[in-house]
Amino acid sequence: MIRYSIAAADLEASIRKLKADWIEKAAEESKQNKKERTYTKGPVDWSDIKQAFIDAQNGKCIYCERRIGTDSDKKVEWDVEHFRPKGRVTEWEPGTGPASQSGYYLLALDWRNYMASCKRCNSAHKGDRFPIAKPPRQFNSTDPARLDRELPYLPFALGKAADDPEDLITFIGWKPVPKSPSLRKRAELVIRFFELDASEDLIEARCNAIVAIYTYLRNRDHGDKEAKADARDMLAIVVADRFEHANCARSFIRLYESDPNEAKLQKDACKAYLRSKSQRR
Repeated sequence: MIRYSIAAADLEASIRKLKADWIEKAAEESKQNKKERTYTKGPVDWSDIKQAFIDAQNGKCIYCERRIGTDSDKKVEWDVEHFRPKGRVTEWEPGTGPASQSGYYLLALDWRNYMASCKRCNSAHKGDRFPIAKPPRQFNSTDPARLDRELPYLPFALGKAADDPEDLITFIGWKPVPKSPSLRKRAELVIRFFELDASEDLIEARCNAIVAIYTYLRNRDHGDKEAKADARDMLAIVVADRFEHANCARSFIRLYESDPNEAKLQKDACKAYLRSKSQRR
């Protein structure tokens, strides 16, 4: 996970470019939800503005950083993720907030509650679950300060004022781990919630990145003039927000700079993993 630091005004402009009156129509439909104190599906469709969130995230899932792409024909592979669930809330684990049949009905059509997620993260893992550290749930509010009282475990990573997941989770090789002892519980919950350390597809993609990055780093430090220049160009690419698994890439580069021997061990472990995967196919 990383933060995508788009300004709210820029994201709103992208939404209006896709559908000029979507925000106003959503606000009008939300009045009925407020009156009934529940979300009822109406004519306003968040899929109409999905592309704005895909583009803001550089075609990457907000949670696992898998890059699906920004082409319009890829939209079927994406979900508009309601950060706070719209219709109901299912308890995830004991002590992470109660279940409810009402859900965050006031936020169902609030674009500030949206991100773009791959179907694996949204449908298989997130769904209508929303673990919090401090109940009660603030169903009857749209005020960010009041909502923040819940102390959500999951980071909202879209926007300039958003959580920075890189303060929460770093990587040792391909493996996501808590970055700070003070945030260990939250980080471990997020990793477990999305199975970020268990998905073979995610592990394989990170390992491929690490093996390539190690080569770039070695060429930067020990190659000839042309190899060094090419390596510097590639390293600038892999730390950019649009690069798949940028948090892992940045973490590995920091490891190499501080402990090149440990970085080599992690690279070798990734090569062994990739070799074992190829032998099983």
